[in-house]
Formats: sequence, C-alpha cells, structure tokens
Amino acid sequence: DAKVGDGDTGSTFAAGAREIADLLHRQRLPLNNLATLFALIGERLTVVMGGSSGVLMSIFFTAAGQKLEQGA
Repeated sequence: DAKVGDGDTGSTFAAGAREIADLLHRQRLPLNNLATLFALIGERLTVVMGGSSGVLMSIFFTAAGQKLEQGA
C-alpha cells in the first residue's frame, strides 16, 4: 500500500482488529450464530475502518452473513 496507495493499510486493519477484539473481550459478539456474528462484524468494520479496505471487509462479512442466513 505504501508504493501505490496512501500507506495506511496496516493501521486500518489494526483498527478493525482492535474493535473486534474489544467486542470479544466484552462478550458482545454473538458467537453462537455465525450469520449474526458476520453481520455485526461487517457493520462494525464499516464504522471503524477507513478507506477502501474497510468498505471491502465490511462487504465481505455482510455478504457472508447474508448467505449463511439464507442457508447457503
């Protein structure tokens, strides 16, 4: 990312990881329901991660949650 972007990929992913780790530590993740878990992760990542990587990770987790919800 430093050669072709703005060099913030590491800090962006770190922010997302810290958010998820904090939610896990506070027992705020629905670990017994993968579809809901992925949807929640997608929502949180779009809030705490900036740039295109945040949007892409949010789309990935949200779509995965939706597919699981559909039984796919």
